[in-house]
Amino acid sequence: MRKVSGFAAASILALVVPTYATTLDLTSTGATGTVSGATFTQTDTQPTGSGVIGSFLRIQNSPTEQGYNTGGGTPLDDKGGVSLNNGDISVSTFQGTPTVLLDLNEVESGTNSQITLTSLQVYVSPTHNQTTTNVSSLGTKVYDLGSGNSVLMDASLNSGSGSGDVIIQFPSNIFAGVPSSDAVYLYAAFANSDGGFEEFAILQGSTGGGGGGGAPPPVPEPASLVLLPMAAAALVFRKRRAL
Repeated sequence: MRKVSGFAAASILALVVPTYATTLDLTSTGATGTVSGATFTQTDTQPTGSGVIGSFLRIQNSPTEQGYNTGGGTPLDDKGGVSLNNGDISVSTFQGTPTVLLDLNEVESGTNSQITLTSLQVYVSPTHNQTTTNVSSLGTKVYDLGSGNSVLMDASLNSGSGSGDVIIQFPSNIFAGVPSSDAVYLYAAFANSDGGFEEFAILQGSTGGGGGGGAPPPVPEPASLVLLPMAAAALVFRKRRAL
């Protein structure tokens, strides 16, 4: 009987062991998880909605929808006609950890409120304003949710287009070595879509507000600065007594 080496046996085993897809469940308040290096968090970020968060991508169709941001037109299920929609964005637009806000627009009752993100890819390219329907030709892929992976979300946790739903934080090195002038294309696809459009916006700095960041908190005065007026008054008092 012919023996099989340990390496060969391990190789055979690797071929027969199935690879399971990941489904991240964000249907509860504050749920969070990581898929392929990106962190997805259910949030109640406000305010958002049309014309408020400055979305760079809006897509809408039923029962499935897909699209990517471009200033060149509406090649897939992109929705145009709004100045801030379908934006042509570049690497320099992102600061710190690349973070985007996803705002859902689904029916807010029953199982119809749930929608599944089935694909999320990010490409970089020196060519802006592309309109190809062959997504894989957009440029160099720097992020991929992964084949079979998905994110389940529930629009009923928030109030429609008046509040954000999911914060997506990509790996901090996603744009490492990429020229700041390169175009960034975010492609997304959803299943079980039956409401309004889903839209993406960029969050800068803090992820605690709808526009990201906001005014920094006031810097407290150092104790030495607070005591200066008191010291000056005491000095004047001493001089007067000396006279």
